[in-house]
Amino acid sequence: MPDGLSALVGHIVNALAMCGVAAIAFLVGKTVRSKTALKPAQSPLQQKMREHITERAKIEQEAIQDALDHDDAAQRLAELGNERRR
Repeated sequence: MPDGLSALVGHIVNALAMCGVAAIAFLVGKTVRSKTALKPAQSPLQQKMREHITERAKIEQEAIQDALDHDDAAQRLAELGNERRR
């Protein structure tokens, strides 16, 4: 094999080996990151905001359920939608 061709083959083999090492490092890093669960921050302000959002969602869900149980459900739901837009 000519000297230039063997050098080219050597470079190709080295490049493929580096790609393999990079792929293995990527997979190992991905599995390590997925195993460490990110916990939400526990600052008092964020806790209050979570509670507020949850409470507001419950109130809105109850209002929707009440509107659905009413005789004129479409009108009540339309009124709820218009209130949210304002």
